[in-house]
Amino acid sequence: MKRMSLLLFSLAISAASLFSDSRHIAFERDQAVWTANLDGTGEKKIADGVFPAISPDGTRVVFNTTEKTSDTTYARHIAVVDLATGKINVLKDVPSDNSYYPSWTADGKQILFTTRPHEVWDLSW
Repeated sequence: MKRMSLLLFSLAISAASLFSDSRHIAFERDQAVWTANLDGTGEKKIADGVFPAISPDGTRVVFNTTEKTSDTTYARHIAVVDLATGKINVLKDVPSDNSYYPSWTADGKQILFTTRPHEVWDLSW
């Protein structure tokens, strides 16, 4: 019985360490999007932007880009970066230059965000 408990404990520790090594967090610092390991090590700047959200499967990060268009106005778009390749895709087909606060659906297939196309905030996906 002790041997079986020790074996199960060893397998659980091994699985946990494998799983935790592949998980990351996304965060914002100084108008840039960063990722890091769950324990805070391995920080890496991945893009200029704000409001990052990592996908449920941990392979992509959605965030806001901000582009100054005049002295007082900005264009804000939703962008997605693939963590494996670093490729950034800015979603330009959104009917507003004022999109904010992206978030993944639980299945990671859609992105929810707010837009302000007509001076009223809308929820979009």
